[in-house]
Amino acid sequence: MFISAEGKKQLHNYSFRGEDHSFCANYILAPYLWEPLLQKYIPRYIAPNILTTLGFVSMALCWVITAFVLPTGLEEMPRYLYVLMALFIFLYQIADNIDGRQARRTHNATPLGELFDHGNDSIMIGIFALFVVLCLHVSTTLTLIVLLMLYLVFFLSHWEEYHTGVLILNALLNPTELQLIMIAVLIVEAIYPGVMDLVIFGLQVNTTIAYCTILGAFLAFLFYSFNVYKLVTTTKMCRFSKSVTRLTPFLLFFFTMAILFVFANETYLQQNFQKVTAITILVNAYITQRIILNRICKEEVDLFYYINIIFCVFVTLVLLASVGMTWINASLLTTVMLIISIAQEIVFAISVARTICSEIGIRVWMVKIDE
Repeated sequence: MFISAEGKKQLHNYSFRGEDHSFCANYILAPYLWEPLLQKYIPRYIAPNILTTLGFVSMALCWVITAFVLPTGLEEMPRYLYVLMALFIFLYQIADNIDGRQARRTHNATPLGELFDHGNDSIMIGIFALFVVLCLHVSTTLTLIVLLMLYLVFFLSHWEEYHTGVLILNALLNPTELQLIMIAVLIVEAIYPGVMDLVIFGLQVNTTIAYCTILGAFLAFLFYSFNVYKLVTTTKMCRFSKSVTRLTPFLLFFFTMAILFVFANETYLQQNFQKVTAITILVNAYITQRIILNRICKEEVDLFYYINIIFCVFVTLVLLASVGMTWINASLLTTVMLIISIAQEIVFAISVARTICSEIGIRVWMVKIDE
């Protein structure tokens, strides 16, 4: 359904290439935490995908708790939630970094493993971004715009990887350091809950961070665009305009979501905050997972997906409800869109996993023993 016949053939030529320039990962966490933990406590028969799933479960659990405690995103966050977020981000970071090491250790590095890992990251970046914006305590609209910009940065990293064939985790925009900074901020907020509302040199901390995040995302867009432009013009692999068209599915989603956040009724966004953010997390994850799969299978990126069309219809109806068309139940419509988003992820995950397992002779939850 999601992989062509030619794409299936490319699965047999799979090899992962990545560069991690994180100082904390390479010189502190890997030698003193991740590797000792892997060697001493993780048996070789534990499949890497199980470790990936454990990381997903930890963050998903925290996400559910957060949704119940902060239904509109404007409630005062209890101190224990700051601590839980910090703890679960740390647990996720461990799982996310030892699953690949377990794959290499057991000689089970597969295209499914990479898709499992980075596909999971596509959802986790949304949850992580949600935690970030909730800690800022800014308006609902600004919260959602910052969330949108964080999605942009993550997708661009995989857009770059689609062209280079190498996932480059730069020292400046490295997930490890960003996660550690977030953990530190959460702990500080747990101890001093009002720290984000402080005014320093006439600037309020939370809004300053929010606008700096938006600016940083714009600079990241220029950075990744320049890298891809330089690559395609040097190697002549394709025209830069062709590279830009591969952004189309995400940009359709990006601008549609921006329209929703800016023009939808503020009351609607507050009352449906958790459902709306869940929809955006899942749709963003699906679009990102598709470009990851396209790269693994060496296939072209589609101009749009059915979920783009469905999402556009959803946003249009919500905006019509916002301008007074009372026959449209925006809350019910949001629930339906959430169900569709969940179903899309489930169908994609099951279909792709079954196809890859069947094609290269592996199992999702079991380590393949070399004969």
